[in-house]
Amino acid sequence: MIRAGSAALLVLLAATAVPAETLRSGSLQVDVANAPFGLTFASDGSPVLSSVPGAGPAGPSALAVRTSAGWIHATTVSSTNPNGRRLRLVVETDDPQGATFALDIRPAGEGIIEVDASYQGSATEILGIGAAWTTTPDEHFYGLGERADTTQHRGARVESYVSDGPWTDDNRALISAVLPAPGFRARDDATYFPVPWILSSRGYGVLIDNDEAAYHDLATSERPDAWSFEVVGAPDGMTPRPAPTTLRFRVFAGPRPADVLRRFTAAVGRQPDPPAPWVFGPWYQGPALQAFRDADVPVSVSQTYLHYLPCGDDRSGEPARTAAAHALGYAITTYFNPMICTTYTPAFPNAVAEGALVTRADGAPYVYKYFTSRFDVKYL
Repeated sequence: MIRAGSAALLVLLAATAVPAETLRSGSLQVDVANAPFGLTFASDGSPVLSSVPGAGPAGPSALAVRTSAGWIHATTVSSTNPNGRRLRLVVETDDPQGATFALDIRPAGEGIIEVDASYQGSATEILGIGAAWTTTPDEHFYGLGERADTTQHRGARVESYVSDGPWTDDNRALISAVLPAPGFRARDDATYFPVPWILSSRGYGVLIDNDEAAYHDLATSERPDAWSFEVVGAPDGMTPRPAPTTLRFRVFAGPRPADVLRRFTAAVGRQPDPPAPWVFGPWYQGPALQAFRDADVPVSVSQTYLHYLPCGDDRSGEPARTAAAHALGYAITTYFNPMICTTYTPAFPNAVAEGALVTRADGAPYVYKYFTSRFDVKYL
C-alpha cells in the first residue's frame, strides 16, 4: 500500500529524474548513464568502450580533474539539452564547492563521436583532466605515435610530450647536460613525434585533441582492470603548472582495427604516396654498406644523420660518400639544419648582412651552443 505522501514523492522523483541519452554517428553509438555518470560506446551494436564506474584515489573515473588535494570526479547528470544531432549535458561532481562539468557530445564524421568536457567550478588549481575506461585481460593497445621502445603498450604509463630521444641509459647524463631541460626526457618512450592516440585490439580508437602533454596509463599494475588518459599542465618531474580545464577527445568505430585506422587517417590526414619504393625498405645507420651488399642483406637506405650546413665542413667529403652509397644501390637521408655556425665564412656574415637570421631584442643575431655541429661525422 502506498500512502499519498509517498505517491507524491514518487511522482516528484519521476518528474525530475534525467533520462539516459543516446547519440549515434553511423556505426558508432554512445549511451550516457546518469548516476553514476558514464559513457558507453558501441560499434556496430557491440559495446567496445565503457567508462570506469564510481571513483577512487588511484586515478580518474569516467571524468575527473586532478588537484593538489586529489581527484574530483564526475558523479551525476543533472541536466540534458539535446540540440539536433548533439547532446549538451551538465554533470555534477563530488567537489564540496559544487563544481560541474559541461559536456558537448556530437558526431565528427561517420563512425566518429567527439566529446568536449569543460570543468566549471572552484578556483582550485587544476593539475590534470582525464577519463578512465574498463579493459579486458586480452585487450592490447597500439598507437601513440613514433615510439622506439615498443609497439604494444599494455602495462605501461606512456608520456606524450615532444622531446629529444630516446637515449640509452649510458648516454642520458651527457645528453641532459647539453640539451635545454624542457627538451630532454630520461624515458624509454621519449619521442620527437608523440600522438595521443590509442588503437585497441577490441576495435575502437581514441584520440586526445588537446595540445598539452598527456599520459596514458594502460592497465598498469596499480590499476590492471582499467586504462585512462590525462592531459596535464606539465610533465612528470617538471615544475607543476595549471592544466587546461577542457578535455577534448574523439572515439573512432571499428569493428576491425583496420576500420578504426581507416577512419582515423581519413580524419587527421594520411601519408602521401612515397616518391620511390626504397622508402618501404629496411633503413640502416652504420659503416657496413659494402659488407651488407656482399652478404645480400636487403637494406635500401643509408641513414646518415649528417647535419648539413651548420659549419660548412660537410661539403668536402660528403659528395664522394653519397656517390659511393648510390653506386651500391642505397638511398641517402640526412638532416638540413636551419642554423649556421659563426665560424662559417662568408656564409655567416652574409646571412647577418641580409637579415636572414633570428635576432635578439637588441637586433643582434641569436647565437647559442649546438653540440652536434662539432661532432666528427667520419664514424657514420
